[in-house]
Amino acid sequence: MVNFKVEVGDTFETKKNGSFDVISEAKRNRHYLIKFKDTGYIKEVRVDFIKSGYIKDWLRPSRFGVGYIGLGTYATFDRNGKALQCSVIWKSMLERCYCPKYQKKTPTYIGCTVTDKWHNYQNFAKWFYENYPKDSEEIYQLDKDFKVKGNKLYSPETCTFLTKFDNIRISQEKDYIFVNPEGHIVRITNLAEYCKERNLTRENMGKVHRGERPHHKGWTKYYE
Repeated sequence: MVNFKVEVGDTFETKKNGSFDVISEAKRNRHYLIKFKDTGYIKEVRVDFIKSGYIKDWLRPSRFGVGYIGLGTYATFDRNGKALQCSVIWKSMLERCYCPKYQKKTPTYIGCTVTDKWHNYQNFAKWFYENYPKDSEEIYQLDKDFKVKGNKLYSPETCTFLTKFDNIRISQEKDYIFVNPEGHIVRITNLAEYCKERNLTRENMGKVHRGERPHHKGWTKYYE
């Protein structure tokens, strides 16, 4: 450390957060103000962190290429190091929209996006704590379809919280249109119940509806 020198105007590389410029000395001894090249974020750091390269840029996307923690008071972990419910929901939302591996397994999320405002965890967390139901012991899930049917955007205007039971019930009540083996057009509201009564496989009928398989037991997707 004795031989490590830092001067204003120097540029250094971090381990995972790109490069930064040293823009001035700070008031505290052996502290400097630095500015990240990619985001413009300015922070004060000790000289030993500059040497190690382990410096975090809170404005740099670190979750699925778009999400970043941001600057604010909302934490992602509690004092015991356990991920907070808010951060788990935020990360899961981003994963559904921006993780190709997840979308390959669950293709219904292909084409879904998250509003730019919620790429910043601080903005999402503020909305979360203002809107998450606090009057019961139920566990609620983030839903984007209840307010706007067929919606593909996660945003403050389109999202709400539903219980797991309500979420499943609503998803099952979605309208599906098929052509049955006799060639007749059939509109189905509760697909799970309909399949159970007629010895059809709910999963396969869902794939037919999404265009992932051509037919199931003679049932095909209806195209207008």
